Amino acid sequence: MLVHLTIPSPSTPEPQPWSSVTVAGATYQLAQGNMFVIRMTEDWTPIVRQIEARRDEQTTEEKALDHFKSILRDDVSIQQLELN
Repeated sequence: MLVHLTIPSPSTPEPQPWSSVTVAGATYQLAQGNMFVIRMTEDWTPIVRQIEARRDEQTTEEKALDHFKSILRDDVSIQQLELN
């Protein structure tokens, strides 16, 4: 599963309610990247990888997938993904 969160960049240094996201009990700071790869194990346990990249504009599914592929060029499973 690829996740791209489009959340406005904070205009103040104060923590905002949308400055982090929690997945499977782990909290990730969106300032460190708003793109995630979430792989599920056989027993449906999520393995989360936060990508240290940002994409803040609204986009199409195709452009988002192309962006992931451009960042994760050495990840064969990502390169094989296609939209249906």
